[in-house]
Amino acid sequence: MNSKMDPMGRAIADYWKTKKADRLRVFSPMFEEDEIPLTTLFRKYKAMPEIERKALDMATGKTLDVGAGSGCHSLVLQEKGIVATSTSTSTA
Repeated sequence: MNSKMDPMGRAIADYWKTKKADRLRVFSPMFEEDEIPLTTLFRKYKAMPEIERKALDMATGKTLDVGAGSGCHSLVLQEKGIVATSTSTSTA
């Protein structure tokens, strides 16, 4: 995917470089328009919703994080000693 055409990848890269947060607007035919604060993509375990924390707590063995975005879930798993590989179509 062309990074000039990938708003998610650009937003992740910009936040990582500048540490200035804004919102990412999401449009999909599957749900209503939404805005995601970029800091959400870089959150730590304690800031994640309970369902995400529960899933991370249940993870064992090698893990593939598909659609990882910034990789915050993979980082939590790696901190727990789990081998986690991240993949995403977003390019930064």
